[in-house]
Amino acid sequence: MKKVILCALILAVHGVLLNSVLAQEVPRYLVTYVRSQNVGPIWSATAVTVTNQSSKESCIVQVEWFQSDPVISQCILEVEMAPGVTRHFCSRRLPADITSCSPVATPATCPALFGSQGTAIVSSTARFECSLIAVDARVYYTTPSDAAISAISNSKVVFFSEGNLGD
Repeated sequence: MKKVILCALILAVHGVLLNSVLAQEVPRYLVTYVRSQNVGPIWSATAVTVTNQSSKESCIVQVEWFQSDPVISQCILEVEMAPGVTRHFCSRRLPADITSCSPVATPATCPALFGSQGTAIVSSTARFECSLIAVDARVYYTTPSDAAISAISNSKVVFFSEGNLGD
């Protein structure tokens, strides 16, 4: 057993296991409410903002969107983020004067996401430096064709697998 652990440690140090189990993404945060709709009198879209607060590590960050009833994964958006970079992961494309979305869900990449509501899980690379991400989320409610913003609602973000503190 000691030889296996030592071998894995040596390979990890040399970067051989970079894309293996040691570099997988770990769920960090749960966004408690997301909505995405582009039909009807009130449209909606969710933007999850992630900042890589690491001082030296680039991190893979992903947002997985879930339908609420029944709970089904709808889509995963993923991007590599350099230290200090902020990205807005959007449930669908929004005009630049509302928010800049990158990456963005489209009907081609996330066909089931449109016309849904649910939650999202934000994950990042399993290294300590990549646990230093900051997350915020909001739902934009707009008039048809995203002509104007009707309202903005901030969604609660909690640590994954933990409850909030009643706040």
